Amino acid sequence: QRDVTAILAYAVQACHAYVPPEEVYGILKTIAHNFVTERCSGEQMAVGINAVRAICARVPSVLSGEDEDETNGADDDDVREKSTSWDVEAFVRD
Repeated sequence: QRDVTAILAYAVQACHAYVPPEEVYGILKTIAHNFVTERCSGEQMAVGINAVRAICARVPSVLSGEDEDETNGADDDDVREKSTSWDVEAFVRD
């Protein structure tokens, strides 16, 4: 558990334009299901959102997948910490 941020950083660094979007989508889905849920702390969600945002910045074609309607529509009222709220806003803007 202490190396989670390093592993997520490695995953981000491994993503580039030549990686198939289907492969990257699987990584994004796993990160979202394990880090961006209501059972996670605000700090864990911030780490997950930052990793997702960084991966999407490196492989923007992953955002045009067929499962786009599978997003978790969290409102600002549901966010427990400001850092998570700011991360979500930055993710949406990018």
